Amino acid sequence: MEHSLVFVAVIVLAVALTPDEIAQFKPRLPNHKERNTGLKAHYTLKDNGDGTLTFNGNNIPPHDTWKFPNPDGNPNEIKPVNYTMIIPNEPKFREIPLTCMPHGPVGVATTGIMIFANFADVKGCMYARDFEKLDICDGHPSPFDEYHHHYYAHCIVQPVCGEPSPIVGVAIDGIPIYGPWDENGRQLTQQDLDECGGMTDSQGRYKYIMTVDPPFFMRCFKGEIRADFGWETDKNFFCSCPYDDRMLMPPRNEDIKGEGERNDNYRSRHQRSRPKARKLERGDERRPRPDDGRRPRPDDDRRPRPDDDRRPRPDDERRPRPDDERRPGPHDKDNWRPRPDDKDDWRPRPRPDDKDDWRPRPRPDDDERGPGPRPGPKSICDFSGKSGEWAVCNDEYDKSYNLTREWSRYKQTINLAACCPKGQDCGFSCKTNNGTEPSCFVETREVYIINNKPKGWCKSTCTDTCSGSKNPTTCYQTCYKTCQTGFGDNHV
Repeated sequence: MEHSLVFVAVIVLAVALTPDEIAQFKPRLPNHKERNTGLKAHYTLKDNGDGTLTFNGNNIPPHDTWKFPNPDGNPNEIKPVNYTMIIPNEPKFREIPLTCMPHGPVGVATTGIMIFANFADVKGCMYARDFEKLDICDGHPSPFDEYHHHYYAHCIVQPVCGEPSPIVGVAIDGIPIYGPWDENGRQLTQQDLDECGGMTDSQGRYKYIMTVDPPFFMRCFKGEIRADFGWETDKNFFCSCPYDDRMLMPPRNEDIKGEGERNDNYRSRHQRSRPKARKLERGDERRPRPDDGRRPRPDDDRRPRPDDDRRPRPDDERRPRPDDERRPGPHDKDNWRPRPDDKDDWRPRPRPDDKDDWRPRPRPDDDERGPGPRPGPKSICDFSGKSGEWAVCNDEYDKSYNLTREWSRYKQTINLAACCPKGQDCGFSCKTNNGTEPSCFVETREVYIINNKPKGWCKSTCTDTCSGSKNPTTCYQTCYKTCQTGFGDNHV
Protein backbone atom coordinates (compact mmCIF):
# COMPACT_ATOMS: atom_id res chain seq x y z
CA MET A 1 0.00 0.00 0.00
CA GLU A 2 1.39 3.34 -0.98
CA HIS A 3 1.23 6.20 1.45
CA SER A 4 1.24 9.75 0.30
CA LEU A 5 1.83 12.85 2.41
CA VAL A 6 -0.26 15.91 1.76
CA PHE A 7 1.24 19.20 2.87
CA VAL A 8 -1.14 22.08 3.45
CA ALA A 9 0.56 25.47 3.24
CA VAL A 10 -0.97 28.65 4.52
CA ILE A 11 0.00 31.52 2.28
CA VAL A 12 0.13 34.86 4.03
CA LEU A 13 -1.52 37.45 1.82
CA ALA A 14 -0.71 41.14 1.80
CA VAL A 15 -4.28 42.24 1.17
CA ALA A 16 -5.08 45.94 1.02
CA LEU A 17 -7.71 47.44 3.28
CA THR A 18 -11.13 46.95 1.78
CA PRO A 19 -13.52 49.86 1.14
CA ASP A 20 -15.65 48.61 4.05
CA GLU A 21 -12.63 48.68 6.38
CA ILE A 22 -11.63 52.17 5.24
CA ALA A 23 -15.21 53.31 5.87
CA GLN A 24 -14.83 52.36 9.55
CA PHE A 25 -12.39 55.23 10.06
CA LYS A 26 -14.96 57.70 11.31
CA PRO A 27 -16.03 59.04 14.73
CA ARG A 28 -18.57 56.92 16.62
CA LEU A 29 -19.95 60.20 18.02
CA PRO A 30 -19.57 62.72 15.15
CA ASN A 31 -20.83 65.71 17.15
CA HIS A 32 -18.95 64.94 20.35
CA LYS A 33 -16.93 67.85 21.79
CA GLU A 34 -13.89 66.78 23.77
CA ARG A 35 -14.12 68.11 27.33
CA ASN A 36 -10.56 69.45 27.62
CA THR A 37 -10.44 71.37 24.36
CA GLY A 38 -14.09 71.86 23.41
CA LEU A 39 -13.14 70.70 19.91
CA LYS A 40 -14.55 68.02 17.63
CA ALA A 41 -12.47 65.26 16.10
CA HIS A 42 -11.88 65.46 12.39
CA TYR A 43 -9.85 63.00 10.37
CA THR A 44 -9.86 61.15 7.06
CA LEU A 45 -8.31 58.00 5.66
CA LYS A 46 -8.01 58.24 1.89
CA ASP A 47 -7.07 55.54 -0.60
CA ASN A 48 -4.74 57.28 -3.05
CA GLY A 49 -5.16 54.57 -5.68
CA ASP A 50 -1.39 54.04 -5.95
CA GLY A 51 -1.05 51.46 -3.21
CA THR A 52 -0.94 54.02 -0.40
CA LEU A 53 -3.29 55.46 2.18
CA THR A 54 -3.10 59.03 3.49
CA PHE A 55 -4.31 59.70 6.99
CA ASN A 56 -5.00 63.26 8.15
CA GLY A 57 -6.32 64.10 11.59
CA ASN A 58 -6.21 66.41 14.60
CA ASN A 59 -5.92 63.61 17.21
CA ILE A 60 -8.88 64.93 19.23
CA PRO A 61 -10.69 62.01 20.93
CA PRO A 62 -14.22 61.53 19.53
CA HIS A 63 -15.32 60.05 22.85
CA ASP A 64 -15.25 60.73 26.59
CA THR A 65 -11.95 61.30 28.39
CA TRP A 66 -10.78 62.35 31.80
CA LYS A 67 -9.95 65.91 32.67
CA PHE A 68 -6.24 66.47 32.03
CA PRO A 69 -4.06 67.35 33.85
CA ASN A 70 -5.51 65.09 36.53
CA PRO A 71 -4.60 64.23 40.13
CA ASP A 72 -3.93 60.58 39.25
CA GLY A 73 -0.44 61.25 38.02
CA ASN A 74 -0.59 62.74 34.50
CA PRO A 75 0.11 66.51 34.39
CA ASN A 76 -0.04 66.70 30.58
CA GLU A 77 -2.81 68.21 28.49
CA ILE A 78 -4.89 67.06 25.54
CA LYS A 79 -4.30 69.42 22.64
CA PRO A 80 -5.02 69.21 18.92
CA VAL A 81 -2.08 67.66 17.07
CA ASN A 82 -2.51 67.93 13.32
CA TYR A 83 -0.61 65.17 11.57
CA THR A 84 -0.39 63.31 8.29
CA MET A 85 0.75 59.74 7.72
CA ILE A 86 1.35 57.93 4.45
CA ILE A 87 0.72 54.23 4.97
CA PRO A 88 1.13 51.41 2.42
CA ASN A 89 -2.19 49.90 1.39
CA GLU A 90 -0.40 46.96 -0.16
CA PRO A 91 1.89 45.77 2.67
CA LYS A 92 5.31 44.43 1.82
CA PHE A 93 6.36 41.75 4.29
CA ARG A 94 9.88 41.80 5.67
CA GLU A 95 12.08 38.73 5.53
CA ILE A 96 12.93 39.26 9.21
CA PRO A 97 10.53 41.20 11.47
CA LEU A 98 11.73 44.55 12.79
CA THR A 99 11.76 44.26 16.58
CA CYS A 100 12.81 47.85 17.31
CA MET A 101 9.53 49.55 18.16
CA PRO A 102 9.44 53.37 18.05
CA HIS A 103 8.38 55.38 21.09
CA GLY A 104 5.63 57.06 19.15
CA PRO A 105 2.81 56.07 16.80
CA VAL A 106 2.92 52.49 15.53
CA GLY A 107 -0.59 52.77 14.15
CA VAL A 108 -3.79 54.77 14.11
CA ALA A 109 -7.21 53.67 15.42
CA THR A 110 -10.48 53.90 13.53
CA THR A 111 -11.33 56.72 15.98
CA GLY A 112 -8.44 58.78 14.55
CA ILE A 113 -6.35 58.39 17.72
CA MET A 114 -2.69 57.38 17.66
CA ILE A 115 -1.73 53.92 18.90
CA PHE A 116 1.66 53.78 20.64
CA ALA A 117 3.79 50.78 21.54
CA ASN A 118 3.43 49.01 24.89
CA PHE A 119 5.99 50.84 26.99
CA ALA A 120 6.01 54.06 28.98
CA ASP A 121 8.78 56.52 28.11
CA VAL A 122 10.66 55.93 31.36
CA LYS A 123 13.57 53.79 32.48
CA GLY A 124 12.82 50.23 33.48
CA CYS A 125 10.70 49.45 30.41
CA MET A 126 7.44 49.37 32.32
CA TYR A 127 4.18 48.78 30.51
CA ALA A 128 2.24 52.02 30.26
CA ARG A 129 -0.62 50.40 32.20
CA ASP A 130 1.67 49.66 35.15
CA PHE A 131 3.22 53.12 35.11
CA GLU A 132 0.08 55.21 35.17
CA LYS A 133 -3.68 54.97 35.40
CA LEU A 134 -5.35 55.33 32.00
CA ASP A 135 -8.65 57.11 31.52
CA ILE A 136 -12.19 55.90 30.88
CA CYS A 137 -11.24 55.06 27.30
CA ASP A 138 -7.84 53.50 28.11
CA GLY A 139 -5.88 56.47 26.83
CA HIS A 140 -3.79 59.39 28.12
CA PRO A 141 -1.80 62.36 26.76
CA SER A 142 1.96 62.16 26.28
CA PRO A 143 4.44 64.86 27.41
CA PHE A 144 3.92 66.29 23.91
CA ASP A 145 0.13 66.51 24.57
CA GLU A 146 -0.62 63.66 22.14
CA TYR A 147 -3.60 61.63 23.32
CA HIS A 148 -3.05 57.95 22.48
CA HIS A 149 -3.78 54.30 23.29
CA HIS A 150 -1.37 51.49 24.16
CA TYR A 151 -3.71 48.49 23.95
CA TYR A 152 -7.30 47.47 23.25
CA ALA A 153 -9.76 50.23 24.17
CA HIS A 154 -13.52 49.75 24.47
CA CYS A 155 -14.21 53.24 23.13
CA ILE A 156 -12.84 52.30 19.72
CA VAL A 157 -15.73 49.89 19.20
CA GLN A 158 -18.30 48.25 21.46
CA PRO A 159 -17.68 44.46 21.18
CA VAL A 160 -20.54 42.00 20.95
CA CYS A 161 -20.03 38.66 22.69
CA GLY A 162 -19.50 35.74 20.31
CA GLU A 163 -19.04 37.93 17.22
CA PRO A 164 -15.77 38.58 15.37
CA SER A 165 -14.02 41.84 16.11
CA PRO A 166 -14.19 44.45 13.37
CA ILE A 167 -11.13 46.39 12.29
CA VAL A 168 -9.94 48.79 15.01
CA GLY A 169 -7.01 50.43 13.22
CA VAL A 170 -4.10 50.11 10.82
CA ALA A 171 -0.38 49.91 11.60
CA ILE A 172 2.16 52.17 9.93
CA ASP A 173 3.39 49.20 7.88
CA GLY A 174 -0.11 48.90 6.35
CA ILE A 175 -1.17 45.72 8.18
CA PRO A 176 -4.70 45.95 9.67
CA ILE A 177 -5.27 45.90 13.44
CA TYR A 178 -8.19 43.93 14.86
CA GLY A 179 -9.72 43.46 18.30
CA PRO A 180 -9.35 40.29 20.39
CA TRP A 181 -12.33 38.27 19.09
CA ASP A 182 -11.42 35.88 16.26
CA GLU A 183 -13.54 34.74 13.32
CA ASN A 184 -15.38 32.26 15.55
CA GLY A 185 -16.15 34.81 18.25
CA ARG A 186 -13.61 33.44 20.74
CA GLN A 187 -11.57 35.99 22.63
CA LEU A 188 -7.85 35.70 21.95
CA THR A 189 -4.94 36.28 24.32
CA GLN A 190 -1.24 36.76 23.67
CA GLN A 191 -0.80 32.97 23.92
CA ASP A 192 -2.71 32.63 20.65
CA LEU A 193 -0.51 35.06 18.73
CA ASP A 194 2.90 34.96 17.07
CA GLU A 195 6.10 36.76 18.03
CA CYS A 196 4.82 40.07 16.64
CA GLY A 197 1.41 39.90 18.31
CA GLY A 198 -0.49 38.91 15.17
CA MET A 199 -2.01 35.95 13.40
CA THR A 200 -3.12 34.73 9.98
CA ASP A 201 -6.86 34.23 9.52
CA SER A 202 -8.60 31.46 7.57
CA GLN A 203 -8.35 33.51 4.38
CA GLY A 204 -4.56 33.75 4.67
CA ARG A 205 -4.63 37.42 5.66
CA TYR A 206 -2.22 38.58 8.36
CA LYS A 207 -3.53 40.89 11.12
CA TYR A 208 -2.19 42.44 14.29
CA ILE A 209 -4.40 41.73 17.32
CA MET A 210 -4.95 44.02 20.33
CA THR A 211 -5.65 42.21 23.61
CA VAL A 212 -6.00 43.12 27.29
CA ASP A 213 -3.27 40.80 28.62
CA PRO A 214 0.46 41.65 28.61
CA PRO A 215 2.26 42.42 26.39
CA PHE A 216 -1.03 43.69 24.89
CA PHE A 217 -0.10 44.64 21.34
CA MET A 218 2.37 44.25 18.49
CA ARG A 219 5.98 43.61 19.49
CA CYS A 220 7.57 43.86 16.06
CA PHE A 221 6.79 44.99 12.51
CA LYS A 222 6.01 42.29 9.96
CA GLY A 223 5.89 44.82 7.13
CA GLU A 224 8.07 47.52 5.64
CA ILE A 225 7.59 51.23 6.44
CA ARG A 226 7.55 53.87 3.73
CA ALA A 227 10.36 56.41 3.50
CA ASP A 228 7.75 59.19 3.20
CA PHE A 229 5.81 57.97 6.25
CA GLY A 230 6.15 61.49 7.59
CA TRP A 231 5.51 61.52 11.36
CA GLU A 232 8.39 62.46 13.67
CA THR A 233 10.71 59.88 12.16
CA ASP A 234 13.70 61.81 13.47
CA LYS A 235 12.56 61.58 17.08
CA ASN A 236 10.97 58.20 17.74
CA PHE A 237 12.82 55.55 15.74
CA PHE A 238 15.52 54.18 18.00
CA CYS A 239 16.08 50.82 19.68
CA SER A 240 14.89 50.77 23.25
CA CYS A 241 12.52 48.55 25.24
CA PRO A 242 12.33 45.70 26.01
CA TYR A 243 16.14 45.46 25.81
CA ASP A 244 17.60 48.89 26.45
CA ASP A 245 16.31 51.91 28.40
CA ARG A 246 19.28 54.28 28.30
CA MET A 247 17.50 56.77 26.03
CA LEU A 248 14.47 57.04 28.33
CA MET A 249 13.72 59.31 31.26
CA PRO A 250 13.90 58.10 34.87
CA PRO A 251 10.67 58.23 36.89
CA ARG A 252 10.75 61.40 38.92
CA ASN A 253 11.79 60.87 42.55
CA GLU A 254 10.72 57.26 42.31
CA ASP A 255 12.39 53.90 41.98
CA ILE A 256 11.34 51.55 39.22
CA LYS A 257 8.06 50.00 40.24
CA GLY A 258 6.81 46.52 39.55
CA GLU A 259 3.56 45.15 38.21
CA GLY A 260 0.51 47.00 39.48
CA GLU A 261 2.55 49.73 41.25
CA ARG A 262 1.91 52.94 39.37
CA ASN A 263 4.12 55.96 39.45
CA ASP A 264 2.14 59.04 40.49
CA ASN A 265 4.92 61.50 39.68
CA TYR A 266 4.76 61.50 35.88
CA ARG A 267 6.62 64.50 34.52
CA SER A 268 5.17 67.09 32.23
CA ARG A 269 7.02 68.41 29.20
CA HIS A 270 7.74 71.64 31.09
CA GLN A 271 9.17 69.88 34.13
CA ARG A 272 11.28 67.60 31.95
CA SER A 273 12.62 70.37 29.74
CA ARG A 274 14.08 72.46 32.56
CA PRO A 275 17.91 72.20 32.45
CA LYS A 276 20.04 71.82 35.55
CA ALA A 277 21.62 74.97 36.94
CA ARG A 278 25.31 75.25 36.21
CA LYS A 279 27.55 74.54 39.17
CA LEU A 280 29.86 77.45 39.93
CA GLU A 281 33.55 76.69 40.43
CA ARG A 282 36.38 78.78 41.85
CA GLY A 283 37.38 81.37 39.32
CA ASP A 284 33.84 81.82 37.95
CA GLU A 285 32.62 85.38 37.80
CA ARG A 286 29.87 86.10 40.30
CA ARG A 287 27.16 88.74 40.24
CA PRO A 288 27.49 91.18 43.18
CA ARG A 289 24.53 91.31 45.52
CA PRO A 290 23.20 94.60 46.92
CA ASP A 291 24.02 93.65 50.50
CA ASP A 292 27.17 91.75 49.59
CA GLY A 293 25.90 88.77 51.57
CA ARG A 294 28.52 86.19 50.72
CA ARG A 295 27.23 82.67 50.16
CA PRO A 296 29.57 79.71 50.80
CA ARG A 297 31.25 78.54 47.64
CA PRO A 298 31.27 74.85 46.57
CA ASP A 299 34.95 74.60 47.47
CA ASP A 300 34.70 76.66 50.65
CA ASP A 301 34.88 74.54 53.80
CA ARG A 302 34.07 77.49 56.02
CA ARG A 303 30.35 77.29 56.77
CA PRO A 304 28.60 80.06 58.75
CA ARG A 305 27.75 79.14 62.32
CA PRO A 306 25.09 80.70 64.56
CA ASP A 307 27.83 82.53 66.52
CA ASP A 308 29.81 83.51 63.43
CA ASP A 309 28.56 86.88 62.24
CA ARG A 310 30.33 87.34 58.92
CA ARG A 311 27.96 89.77 57.19
CA PRO A 312 29.61 93.23 56.93
CA ARG A 313 27.79 96.08 58.68
CA PRO A 314 27.55 99.63 57.31
CA ASP A 315 30.27 100.82 59.71
CA ASP A 316 32.49 97.82 59.12
CA GLU A 317 35.68 98.43 57.16
CA ARG A 318 35.84 95.06 55.44
CA ARG A 319 39.37 93.96 54.61
CA PRO A 320 39.38 92.52 51.05
CA ARG A 321 40.74 89.02 50.62
CA PRO A 322 43.19 88.10 47.80
CA ASP A 323 40.59 85.99 46.00
CA ASP A 324 37.76 88.46 46.51
CA GLU A 325 38.80 91.22 44.10
CA ARG A 326 36.04 90.27 41.69
CA ARG A 327 33.28 90.62 44.32
CA PRO A 328 32.80 94.39 44.87
CA GLY A 329 30.22 95.29 47.50
CA PRO A 330 28.40 98.46 48.57
CA HIS A 331 31.17 99.30 51.10
CA ASP A 332 34.12 98.91 48.75
CA LYS A 333 36.01 101.92 47.50
CA ASP A 334 34.08 104.02 44.98
CA ASN A 335 31.20 101.53 45.26
CA TRP A 336 32.08 100.16 41.81
CA ARG A 337 29.24 98.65 39.73
CA PRO A 338 29.53 97.03 36.26
CA ARG A 339 27.72 98.95 33.55
CA PRO A 340 26.52 97.83 30.07
CA ASP A 341 29.18 99.99 28.41
CA ASP A 342 31.95 98.62 30.60
CA LYS A 343 34.60 96.96 28.44
CA ASP A 344 35.67 94.81 31.34
CA ASP A 345 32.17 93.75 32.25
CA TRP A 346 32.70 90.47 34.06
CA ARG A 347 29.24 89.05 33.30
CA PRO A 348 29.41 86.21 30.73
CA ARG A 349 27.32 86.79 27.65
CA PRO A 350 26.75 84.16 24.95
CA ARG A 351 27.58 85.06 21.39
CA PRO A 352 26.07 83.44 18.27
CA ASP A 353 29.52 82.44 17.06
CA ASP A 354 30.83 81.37 20.46
CA LYS A 355 31.85 77.71 20.27
CA ASP A 356 32.38 77.59 24.01
CA ASP A 357 28.93 78.90 24.82
CA TRP A 358 28.68 78.72 28.61
CA ARG A 359 24.98 77.91 28.67
CA PRO A 360 24.32 74.34 29.82
CA ARG A 361 23.01 72.03 27.14
CA PRO A 362 21.60 68.55 27.61
CA ARG A 363 23.81 65.66 26.56
CA PRO A 364 22.76 62.28 25.08
CA ASP A 365 23.69 60.54 28.34
CA ASP A 366 22.02 63.14 30.53
CA ASP A 367 19.08 62.09 32.69
CA GLU A 368 17.52 65.55 32.29
CA ARG A 369 17.24 65.81 28.51
CA GLY A 370 13.80 67.37 28.17
CA PRO A 371 10.41 65.84 27.41
CA GLY A 372 10.07 62.31 26.12
CA PRO A 373 12.68 59.99 24.65
CA ARG A 374 15.42 61.11 22.32
CA PRO A 375 16.95 59.32 19.35
CA GLY A 376 20.25 57.56 19.81
CA PRO A 377 23.33 58.25 17.73
CA LYS A 378 21.72 56.40 14.86
CA SER A 379 18.06 55.89 13.98
CA ILE A 380 16.99 52.33 13.25
CA CYS A 381 15.51 53.50 9.93
CA ASP A 382 16.89 55.57 7.09
CA PHE A 383 14.01 57.71 5.80
CA SER A 384 16.11 59.64 3.30
CA GLY A 385 14.74 57.69 0.34
CA LYS A 386 12.55 59.24 -2.32
CA SER A 387 8.78 59.34 -2.07
CA GLY A 388 7.39 55.92 -2.86
CA GLU A 389 10.47 54.04 -1.65
CA TRP A 390 10.74 51.90 1.45
CA ALA A 391 12.66 53.04 4.51
CA VAL A 392 15.78 50.99 5.24
CA CYS A 393 15.32 49.66 8.79
CA ASN A 394 17.64 47.40 10.77
CA ASP A 395 17.55 46.10 14.32
CA GLU A 396 20.44 47.59 16.25
CA TYR A 397 19.79 46.58 19.83
CA ASP A 398 22.74 46.69 22.18
CA LYS A 399 22.01 43.34 23.79
CA SER A 400 25.09 43.57 25.99
CA TYR A 401 23.39 46.26 28.05
CA ASN A 402 22.17 45.14 31.48
CA LEU A 403 18.61 46.35 32.01
CA THR A 404 18.66 44.98 35.62
CA ARG A 405 15.18 43.64 34.88
CA GLU A 406 14.01 40.43 33.26
CA TRP A 407 10.96 39.47 31.26
CA SER A 408 9.27 36.53 32.95
CA ARG A 409 6.39 34.26 32.01
CA TYR A 410 4.02 32.97 34.67
CA LYS A 411 0.39 31.90 35.03
CA GLN A 412 -2.25 34.28 36.28
CA THR A 413 -6.04 34.36 36.27
CA ILE A 414 -7.26 37.58 34.67
CA ASN A 415 -10.44 39.23 33.46
CA LEU A 416 -10.58 39.40 29.68
CA ALA A 417 -12.14 42.26 27.77
CA ALA A 418 -15.81 42.84 28.55
CA CYS A 419 -18.37 42.42 25.78
CA CYS A 420 -22.04 43.19 25.31
CA PRO A 421 -24.33 40.10 25.07
CA LYS A 422 -26.23 39.84 21.80
CA GLY A 423 -29.53 41.68 21.80
CA GLN A 424 -28.70 43.90 24.80
CA ASP A 425 -28.11 47.63 24.95
CA CYS A 426 -24.89 48.16 26.89
CA GLY A 427 -24.43 51.82 26.05
CA PHE A 428 -21.38 53.37 24.45
CA SER A 429 -18.77 51.32 26.30
CA CYS A 430 -18.57 48.36 28.68
CA LYS A 431 -16.02 50.30 30.73
CA THR A 432 -17.23 52.92 33.20
CA ASN A 433 -15.53 55.08 35.80
CA ASN A 434 -16.81 52.66 38.44
CA GLY A 435 -15.65 49.49 36.69
CA THR A 436 -17.64 47.43 34.17
CA GLU A 437 -21.13 48.15 32.87
CA PRO A 438 -23.43 45.66 34.72
CA SER A 439 -25.11 44.49 31.52
CA CYS A 440 -21.75 43.47 29.98
CA PHE A 441 -20.18 40.02 30.27
CA VAL A 442 -16.61 39.44 31.48
CA GLU A 443 -14.84 36.13 30.95
CA THR A 444 -12.20 34.98 33.45
CA ARG A 445 -9.34 32.85 32.17
CA GLU A 446 -5.99 31.54 33.36
CA VAL A 447 -3.30 32.68 30.96
CA TYR A 448 0.46 33.03 30.79
CA ILE A 449 1.53 36.59 31.54
CA ILE A 450 4.77 38.12 30.24
CA ASN A 451 5.84 40.88 32.58
CA ASN A 452 8.76 42.96 33.76
CA LYS A 453 10.30 41.63 36.99
CA PRO A 454 13.46 42.37 38.99
CA LYS A 455 16.61 40.59 37.88
CA GLY A 456 16.68 37.05 39.30
CA TRP A 457 12.91 36.78 39.80
CA CYS A 458 12.60 33.50 37.84
CA LYS A 459 15.44 31.91 39.77
CA SER A 460 14.09 32.82 43.21
CA THR A 461 10.49 31.97 42.29
CA CYS A 462 11.38 28.53 40.90
CA THR A 463 13.61 27.82 43.90
CA ASP A 464 10.73 28.55 46.29
CA THR A 465 8.20 26.63 44.17
CA CYS A 466 10.33 23.47 43.96
CA SER A 467 11.73 23.48 47.48
CA GLY A 468 9.23 20.82 48.64
CA SER A 469 9.17 18.78 45.42
CA LYS A 470 10.14 15.09 45.35
CA ASN A 471 12.48 15.82 42.45
CA PRO A 472 13.56 19.44 42.96
CA THR A 473 16.13 19.41 40.14
CA THR A 474 13.61 18.38 37.46
CA CYS A 475 11.00 20.70 38.94
CA TYR A 476 13.40 23.64 38.88
CA GLN A 477 14.50 23.00 35.29
CA THR A 478 10.90 22.79 34.09
CA CYS A 479 9.86 25.86 36.06
CA TYR A 480 12.82 27.94 34.90
CA LYS A 481 12.34 26.94 31.26
CA THR A 482 8.68 28.02 31.45
CA CYS A 483 9.56 31.26 33.19
CA GLN A 484 12.11 32.20 30.55
CA THR A 485 10.77 34.11 27.57
CA GLY A 486 12.14 35.26 24.24
CA PHE A 487 10.74 38.70 24.99
CA GLY A 488 13.99 40.38 25.97
CA ASP A 489 15.59 36.98 26.62
CA ASN A 490 19.07 38.39 27.06
CA HIS A 491 18.08 39.66 30.49
CA VAL A 492 16.68 36.42 31.90
